[in-house]
Amino acid sequence: MGARFFYHDHSWRAWEEATAWIDGHAPPDAIVATNAPHFCYLRTGRRAVLPPMESDPVRARRLLESVPVSYVIIDELKFLDISRRYALPAVRSDPVVWQLVYSIEGTQIYQRAE
Repeated sequence: MGARFFYHDHSWRAWEEATAWIDGHAPPDAIVATNAPHFCYLRTGRRAVLPPMESDPVRARRLLESVPVSYVIIDELKFLDISRRYALPAVRSDPVVWQLVYSIEGTQIYQRAE
Protein backbone atom coordinates (compact mmCIF):
# COMPACT_ATOMS: atom_id res chain seq x y z
CA MET A 1 0.00 0.00 0.00
CA GLY A 2 1.11 3.53 -0.69
CA ALA A 3 1.04 6.60 1.50
CA ARG A 4 -1.83 7.00 3.94
CA PHE A 5 -3.26 10.47 4.32
CA PHE A 6 -6.02 9.67 6.81
CA TYR A 7 -6.13 7.68 10.00
CA HIS A 8 -8.82 5.09 10.35
CA ASP A 9 -9.36 2.09 12.58
CA HIS A 10 -8.93 -1.64 11.94
CA SER A 11 -12.34 -1.93 10.27
CA TRP A 12 -11.25 0.46 7.53
CA ARG A 13 -7.89 -1.28 7.21
CA ALA A 14 -9.72 -4.60 6.76
CA TRP A 15 -11.99 -2.97 4.15
CA GLU A 16 -8.89 -1.69 2.33
CA GLU A 17 -7.41 -5.20 2.38
CA ALA A 18 -10.68 -6.49 0.93
CA THR A 19 -10.53 -3.95 -1.91
CA ALA A 20 -6.89 -4.90 -2.52
CA TRP A 21 -8.04 -8.52 -2.85
CA ILE A 22 -10.73 -7.46 -5.34
CA ASP A 23 -8.17 -5.41 -7.27
CA GLY A 24 -5.95 -8.49 -7.57
CA HIS A 25 -8.64 -11.09 -8.28
CA ALA A 26 -11.74 -9.51 -9.87
CA PRO A 27 -12.03 -8.96 -13.62
CA PRO A 28 -12.02 -5.31 -14.78
CA ASP A 29 -15.76 -5.40 -15.56
CA ALA A 30 -16.76 -6.65 -12.07
CA ILE A 31 -19.30 -4.65 -10.08
CA VAL A 32 -18.85 -4.43 -6.31
CA ALA A 33 -21.53 -3.72 -3.69
CA THR A 34 -20.03 -1.96 -0.67
CA ASN A 35 -20.76 0.72 1.93
CA ALA A 36 -18.09 2.94 0.34
CA PRO A 37 -18.64 2.57 -3.42
CA HIS A 38 -16.90 5.82 -4.32
CA PHE A 39 -13.74 4.81 -2.42
CA CYS A 40 -13.88 1.28 -3.82
CA TYR A 41 -13.94 2.68 -7.36
CA LEU A 42 -10.95 4.91 -6.62
CA ARG A 43 -8.98 2.01 -5.12
CA THR A 44 -9.84 -0.66 -7.72
CA GLY A 45 -11.19 0.97 -10.87
CA ARG A 46 -14.18 -1.40 -10.62
CA ARG A 47 -17.71 -0.05 -10.80
CA ALA A 48 -19.28 -0.05 -7.34
CA VAL A 49 -22.72 0.52 -5.81
CA LEU A 50 -24.30 0.59 -2.37
CA PRO A 51 -26.01 -2.66 -1.42
CA PRO A 52 -29.81 -2.39 -1.69
CA MET A 53 -31.49 -1.28 1.52
CA GLU A 54 -34.09 -4.03 1.34
CA SER A 55 -35.02 -6.05 4.42
CA ASP A 56 -36.36 -9.05 2.50
CA PRO A 57 -33.26 -11.16 1.74
CA VAL A 58 -34.75 -12.74 -1.38
CA ARG A 59 -35.72 -9.38 -2.86
CA ALA A 60 -32.35 -7.87 -1.87
CA ARG A 61 -30.58 -10.77 -3.59
CA ARG A 62 -32.64 -10.25 -6.75
CA LEU A 63 -31.74 -6.55 -6.70
CA LEU A 64 -28.02 -7.36 -6.35
CA GLU A 65 -28.22 -9.81 -9.22
CA SER A 66 -30.16 -7.38 -11.44
CA VAL A 67 -27.29 -4.83 -11.44
CA PRO A 68 -25.45 -7.38 -11.85
CA VAL A 69 -23.20 -7.27 -8.76
CA SER A 70 -20.27 -9.68 -8.89
CA TYR A 71 -18.85 -9.14 -5.38
CA VAL A 72 -20.33 -7.97 -2.08
CA ILE A 73 -18.11 -6.61 0.67
CA ILE A 74 -19.56 -7.23 4.13
CA ASP A 75 -17.61 -4.89 6.38
CA GLU A 76 -17.31 -3.93 10.03
CA LEU A 77 -17.41 -0.17 9.42
CA LYS A 78 -18.98 1.71 12.31
CA PHE A 79 -20.60 4.63 10.46
CA LEU A 80 -23.00 2.58 8.36
CA ASP A 81 -24.25 -0.98 8.62
CA ILE A 82 -26.00 -1.44 5.28
CA SER A 83 -23.83 -4.39 4.32
CA ARG A 84 -24.36 -6.25 7.61
CA ARG A 85 -28.02 -5.37 7.92
CA TYR A 86 -29.20 -5.91 4.35
CA ALA A 87 -26.56 -7.52 2.11
CA LEU A 88 -25.35 -10.22 4.53
CA PRO A 89 -28.77 -11.88 4.93
CA ALA A 90 -29.22 -11.70 1.16
CA VAL A 91 -25.98 -13.48 0.27
CA ARG A 92 -26.28 -15.98 3.11
CA SER A 93 -29.77 -16.91 1.95
CA ASP A 94 -28.33 -18.49 -1.21
CA PRO A 95 -24.91 -20.04 -0.49
CA VAL A 96 -24.89 -21.88 -3.81
CA VAL A 97 -24.92 -18.63 -5.80
CA TRP A 98 -23.11 -16.36 -3.30
CA GLN A 99 -19.88 -17.90 -2.06
CA LEU A 100 -17.51 -16.55 0.58
CA VAL A 101 -14.17 -16.05 -1.18
CA TYR A 102 -12.16 -13.87 1.22
CA SER A 103 -12.24 -12.86 4.88
CA ILE A 104 -10.05 -10.63 7.04
CA GLU A 105 -10.73 -9.35 10.57
CA GLY A 106 -14.50 -9.73 10.24
CA THR A 107 -14.70 -8.21 6.76
CA GLN A 108 -15.88 -10.68 4.15
CA ILE A 109 -16.17 -10.81 0.38
CA TYR A 110 -18.89 -12.86 -1.29
CA GLN A 111 -18.70 -13.64 -5.00
CA ARG A 112 -21.65 -14.46 -7.22
CA ALA A 113 -21.06 -17.80 -8.95
CA GLU A 114 -21.30 -17.53 -12.70
